[in-house]
Amino acid sequence: MQATYFCEQKGHQDNPRNICCINYNCPKRGIICSHCLLHEHNDHVKQCVPLKELIKSLNKANNPKNIEDLGNSGCDILKQHKQIIIGFKNFISQLKKSIENIEFAIEQQMKKLLEDADIFVGDAFEVLLEKINQPVLNLNEIEQDLIKFMPMISIGYDGDIESLGEILRNKEVDRIMQSSVLLDREARYWMQKCGDDLNSLKNKLLSVTFETPRQIMGENRFGYFVDNWTVEGINAITFQQNQNMFEKDIWLIGFGVFEVQNMSALTSPPKLTICLSEGKIAEEKLILRQQIQLSSQIQFKNKMATIFLEKALKLNPKYQYTLSITSDQTYLAYAGVNGCVDTKDFIYFDSQIVRPISNNGTNTMIGQIPYLVYEIQSK
Repeated sequence: MQATYFCEQKGHQDNPRNICCINYNCPKRGIICSHCLLHEHNDHVKQCVPLKELIKSLNKANNPKNIEDLGNSGCDILKQHKQIIIGFKNFISQLKKSIENIEFAIEQQMKKLLEDADIFVGDAFEVLLEKINQPVLNLNEIEQDLIKFMPMISIGYDGDIESLGEILRNKEVDRIMQSSVLLDREARYWMQKCGDDLNSLKNKLLSVTFETPRQIMGENRFGYFVDNWTVEGINAITFQQNQNMFEKDIWLIGFGVFEVQNMSALTSPPKLTICLSEGKIAEEKLILRQQIQLSSQIQFKNKMATIFLEKALKLNPKYQYTLSITSDQTYLAYAGVNGCVDTKDFIYFDSQIVRPISNNGTNTMIGQIPYLVYEIQSK
């Protein structure tokens, strides 16, 4: 006989905990009572089930195949996690090395600041005088000391040399002090920025396990398509995410291509070089380059198919990006026409091409690349 457990929340004491909330995103998921259901889970009642029915379902799932599948899935998860952990360790190692380099650079600048000040408050001038008044000059010894004082040495119109004059001395003092202020300002700005970024990274890492990537196929920017479009040279389009549309970060994971029409007439399937660049100029500030082959195995729907990138790329909403495709051969394909400058997902611009090409076919109104595919994080 199963014992009855009553809810311990105030006002719920006489209600047994015999319901289970299985909504993973609910902060109070777990075993609850009927009062909890009405007051704290009323927006996802269908995901709250009787505890007895849940236990019955779990017992029903207790079979060798399910257990084997769980084990296999667990092995896949551990394999993936191991690769991620190795990547994290490599990143942390690189981060520590960067911090060591920054620490060294700061120490070098502090040393330089002290050397600059030593010209005025130390005995650097007395040391120089002692060296230059020796019976025999050691040029290697005095050269670096002389260089320190050169900003305060001038040659007049009459050819006379003036050393440590008030004007030049004050000018050098001002230069050193302004350099120190600039160094302090820049160092503080970037260290604060790095600290904020690291805190953001920490908060993101703590929350990301409660989020699920949701794949979205962007809106087709073309009104309709035509046939017998000659694909050659670079076909490129520049885009920027619609900032009014997204509240969260988005990751570009792929894009659409049109179906090849004369595949059977080609000696081999077309090979595309895909480039993603920052800015409006194709292939300049390169972020990613990969190659794919438009084989007959690709499944086209409505004359289009999705090509996925080798890795997801996080988009900065303030930046423009240019996606370009270059084929290793000329072929005929369907193409989009009657395009639009913006969709609900992205704003599109004509790209700039810098290297010689035979045809820059794609623009906002006509050409290839009908849509973009991206992911957003959702709870």
